[in-house]
Amino acid sequence: MKKNRLFTAVLAVAAALMLLPPTEVSAEEPATYSVSYISDESGWYYTEGSEFKGGACGVEFLRQRLKDGDIVVVYNDFDGGKLLDLGSVRLSNLTIAGGATWAMVQVGSVDNLYALGGSTSSISAPVTNANIYNDAVCNLNDNVDVLTLYFERDEPNPDVNCVGTVGAFYEKSIKEAGWTYTSAYNFKKGALRVSDGTLQTDEADFSTNPSDAPAPIGAPASTKVSAQPASNEYDDVPKTGDSFRYLWLLCASAACFAGSAALRRSFR
Repeated sequence: MKKNRLFTAVLAVAAALMLLPPTEVSAEEPATYSVSYISDESGWYYTEGSEFKGGACGVEFLRQRLKDGDIVVVYNDFDGGKLLDLGSVRLSNLTIAGGATWAMVQVGSVDNLYALGGSTSSISAPVTNANIYNDAVCNLNDNVDVLTLYFERDEPNPDVNCVGTVGAFYEKSIKEAGWTYTSAYNFKKGALRVSDGTLQTDEADFSTNPSDAPAPIGAPASTKVSAQPASNEYDDVPKTGDSFRYLWLLCASAACFAGSAALRRSFR
């Protein structure tokens, strides 16, 4: 009788595990912040969301909140060239809004940079994918994997300098999708210079052989500020219900192990 009660208890535990409700585990979504320099307050301020609004807080509080994968949009109409220090995090998306002046940004690294038309910026961080639009002016102070300029030959064109190396460089048409003016690869450190949309680098300092290009990284030819990361980094993290099967198997294994051990002891 004792053995029957023990066996029934083990079966009850197993049945309870089978009926456990799904455990939802989801990846933390990237947060979006907008930042601007307020000259009256002599400092950088931020708000949540992709549009800068009133009631802002100092950027020193933003540095405490930022996490890897977050998104920052920079607005600025102050010509003083003040440094925006965002700490050492990796941003999935850093957008320099159209018309922003002297946006000097320092951060750990950037997956996707979007310098929109009419902006002037200086980016001190390694960048995976740098996208420069129209007549933007951008100084890149670290290495860039892929640098793409989107503009039209008969309109104001971008000015770009890179202090670091550049793995792949493309000049593409905005109006004619798929049309590429220039393709070049493996620029030496500090060699890449673009003036009015024209590459100024000596031919000895880069390659025109496509086989020298790094693995392609997609970059949408759009000037719309995006609140979503361009990378698929979050696809590899268990989403709602994904981790339940692992938790269930772990618990079931533990119950079976405990039950079998108890049965062995009862038969001794």
